[in-house]
Amino acid sequence: MNIDQPIKSTISLQNTVTYIDDLTSEEMFKRIQAVQNIPNICLCLGPERTRNEFLPYLAELLDDEEEVMIHLSEALGNMLDIVGGPTHADSILKVLEKICAVEEISVREKVRVISW
Repeated sequence: MNIDQPIKSTISLQNTVTYIDDLTSEEMFKRIQAVQNIPNICLCLGPERTRNEFLPYLAELLDDEEEVMIHLSEALGNMLDIVGGPTHADSILKVLEKICAVEEISVREKVRVISW
């Protein structure tokens, strides 16, 4: 992927707001759907806001069910270009490090298989 060319989101601004709200939903299905749309949310926010605002927000939400955490690990593993490329990988790694501290082995294993 070429970092010099902007990447476009496939969701509307209204859907972005809905997905951000759904990250804290009582319903696990909505949280999973929101987590699966994290790359699109980040594309709407742009690299800087993603790094400075959204990823720290995600780090606060890490007390969730195993299935949600697995999907979160997968989403984060595909976001290197979205946050601005390898020079900003540390912003994703901070969240992945917190995920590695969770009890569920399957979640930690998902983080382990991420390769950039």
